[in-house]
Amino acid sequence: MLVAAASTVCASFLHLVGARWRQKSTLGPTVSTIAMSDDPIFPRRRSIRRFWNPVESRYYAYERPPIIEALCDRCGQPLPFRPAPTPTHRHNPDSGDLVLRGDICGLIAGHGACGTCGRVSTSVQWPEAARIKISVPEGILWSWNTEQLFAIRALVAGDKVLLRKLLLSDWRLARIVGRIPKFATLKRNRIRILRSIDGLLQGRNR
Repeated sequence: MLVAAASTVCASFLHLVGARWRQKSTLGPTVSTIAMSDDPIFPRRRSIRRFWNPVESRYYAYERPPIIEALCDRCGQPLPFRPAPTPTHRHNPDSGDLVLRGDICGLIAGHGACGTCGRVSTSVQWPEAARIKISVPEGILWSWNTEQLFAIRALVAGDKVLLRKLLLSDWRLARIVGRIPKFATLKRNRIRILRSIDGLLQGRNR
């Protein structure tokens, strides 16, 4: 009888150990799967990304400023140009759906008049007609207007304090700063770009 009782206790103990082992093996993958999930517990907030327009960044829609500074194609003098509102959606013949527009450069329709020669323009070719543009070996750095040029200069110069103040005063400047080409912030182009920007700003103040 003692042998039978000992066998029963031993069998119960082995059954309990086996049940616990199976439970741990079952919970193991679940725990590791949760730990390796792609969904972060806390939202990520990285530098300038908190200033982004979520709709614009996701769907590649772009909003131009109400006034852009161009050059008259007749006399070459500054031409304040008011671009026409762009359609918010267009039809995609491939998918048949409506998608947001993302055109930035090219032919821009609108209205502008030169204060020097009086020429009236209904369209400009961008960025060829831009008044604010700086050429470097890697490409052309341009700005829609002088107000945005201050933010571009702060970014190129590495003045993070001034850049933050400008972005906090007008969050729309983040759209320009977020699209500055990489070559504009390279060390070998910094001096040339800063000199050109300072020359444009001094010419405006005269």
